[in-house]
Amino acid sequence: MCAQKSTADLAEAAARQALQRAGLQPAHLDLIILSTDTPEFVSPSTASVLQDRLGATRAGTFDVNTACAGFVTALDIGAKYIRADENYRYVLVLGAYAMSKYLNMADKKTVTLFADGAGTVVLRSESGDSGKGFSCQPTAYTRRVPRLDGHLRGRHPPASQRGCAGAS
Repeated sequence: MCAQKSTADLAEAAARQALQRAGLQPAHLDLIILSTDTPEFVSPSTASVLQDRLGATRAGTFDVNTACAGFVTALDIGAKYIRADENYRYVLVLGAYAMSKYLNMADKKTVTLFADGAGTVVLRSESGDSGKGFSCQPTAYTRRVPRLDGHLRGRHPPASQRGCAGAS
């Protein structure tokens, strides 16, 4: 990753892409949940930094740090907010990591396990026959990170090409 790129930079690119694909403006967001082990700062949260950059003035924000389970945990939390409270119509859920700046590129045991990137879904509240649920609009933004052998890794198909199942 370029030394100037940060977790918030990756998250912002993914968030803007997700909002564009969902046909939403930042002002539509009610909540931003960002999962990361590599926060922008200790305080404020990286989700708050993202909220400011996007201009999502109505959205509440918080970070989740649960390592490898981070995005799934954030997705679960976002779904529960929507199901539990009718005031949450649009929730932006992100996983963003900028690990390369912390890696020893000579340590082949760990350098192959971590990368830089961000993935995002927009959860939308929906009501139907089965009660209150949600749907999602996935997207992904991934930076290419050079491997020790000079090849590139960290490039995967966007989540929108893999599909996303909502819960009811």
